[in-house]
Amino acid sequence: MDLQQEVSRLLHFVTGLSQLCPELWKTVDEMRERPDWPNWCFLPTEELCRQFREMRVHSNSASSLNAIGANLNKIAALAGWRVTQGVYTFDPDLFDCVWHTPLDTQIPGEALLRLPEWCVYIMTPGSVFAELSLRGFFAHLDYDACNRRTELKVLLDLGEDHLFSVLPIDLGARSLLDGLETSRERLRGIVTLAERQSEMPGLGAIDMRQYAGMLGSLINLLLYISSANAETLDASGRKPGRPSPKTTRKGPRLFPPDKPTEWQVGYRLGVALRSAVSRSDQLADDHDGPEQRARPRPHIRRAHWHSYWTGHVSSLDQRRLSVKWIPPIAVNVGEDHRLVPVVRSVTVPVAPLADGKKAGVMTFGVLDHEGGSSPRALAPELIQRTLVLDQPPKRKNVSLGIHH
Repeated sequence: MDLQQEVSRLLHFVTGLSQLCPELWKTVDEMRERPDWPNWCFLPTEELCRQFREMRVHSNSASSLNAIGANLNKIAALAGWRVTQGVYTFDPDLFDCVWHTPLDTQIPGEALLRLPEWCVYIMTPGSVFAELSLRGFFAHLDYDACNRRTELKVLLDLGEDHLFSVLPIDLGARSLLDGLETSRERLRGIVTLAERQSEMPGLGAIDMRQYAGMLGSLINLLLYISSANAETLDASGRKPGRPSPKTTRKGPRLFPPDKPTEWQVGYRLGVALRSAVSRSDQLADDHDGPEQRARPRPHIRRAHWHSYWTGHVSSLDQRRLSVKWIPPIAVNVGEDHRLVPVVRSVTVPVAPLADGKKAGVMTFGVLDHEGGSSPRALAPELIQRTLVLDQPPKRKNVSLGIHH
């Protein structure tokens, strides 16, 4: 899957809405000037509906307004994505592990209030929904002021120009699983109607168990990028976040970036997972001797979610729920499985030479050894890699490979 082609296709969704209504994004900015909803919500769908009703009263362009009315869910999602344009690509092995992690029955919907951006797009290579290729999905948080309800909204990207809106998931339910079950039951009664009104045959044949399982996996991906230990960086080492509005003569405005940002998810953890699985398989083959039977066979303990509260118990308004994804743990594979080399490219200026020649730069390839093992396992060509990450963690051994 070519990333640049996918990004161009996503931007086409935004430009398509602009063609429906040239003043659309200006109207969105005006609606956000005095928001009276939580800051984790970019623009409530309810506010869009209210604005749409007013536009219908004062406008003569019925066809354009009807087109906007049919796309309110898309507008609510893409309005938030337009100002950040983040595309999240998971390490393949991490993606598979997170996708299949059992969704904990105790995790409340509040855990998703820490989504890194107002609306995210996560790529889902190789995934299928209702016999159609699932290229990825948009996800954002919505706020229903009338019912004081927080909802997760998801748009499934089924290729070309098809965006399928999933029924909202109530994040105020007892747990995420309860909210997911409610959404599944609501979908059960309208799936046939959705097939008749869609150009995508097969939606009426959605298997409800498969639907819930797929949606649970999408929630897992969202939980990971919202978790306290998420590994998410772009090529320059930045972490995702919500941008601040810029001051203009017409008031504060949010401007879209020059181009979308690819957020690499699991840049270190994916390497660790492959290393642990490989080590476990190797040692398991050598574990059948009689002298080894006293210890359990080397194996991988499955991934799971761990949630906990932070803040003092006496300050309820300052208490926050944090969720961590605990990756598969290698059991009885020895100590070497902790060796996860990650090469960082660090460029530093060189002082001017004595003869007045122009200063240059030197690039260091920095290798971290998390397990404290020797650097002998580093392949020479890895020194030349230019993977830029965040500030290095504490490490026991550091080796530098210098190149010009």
